[in-house]
Amino acid sequence: MMATEKDLLDKADALLRRHALGAAGGETGTYPVLTDLIGAPEPQQPDTSLREELVERVLKELRTQVGVEMERQVAETLAPQLRAAVAEALAGMQERLATLVAEAVAKALEERGPVK
Repeated sequence: MMATEKDLLDKADALLRRHALGAAGGETGTYPVLTDLIGAPEPQQPDTSLREELVERVLKELRTQVGVEMERQVAETLAPQLRAAVAEALAGMQERLATLVAEAVAKALEERGPVK
């Protein structure tokens, strides 16, 4: 059953009369307010453990994502350079190997002496 406006006003008047007779004034003057009747709420201390847990979770996720992204970026950046370096090294090795083989054959022929 809903309280009517008259019921609410009657209850408020009764509350004001009860407190006006005993401790008129309170902290705010002639009429008491809710904080006079029940006291001001104590300020709550923030729960730092939740904040620390959230910070740790976010950092962990970021480390994972940043690590994956960095690997991808490095691979994309270095792969062409690495392929070019390997191709250049192989080309240089082929020339050097050809020179070494030619020198080794010439030395072997020289050591063998003239063909009879």
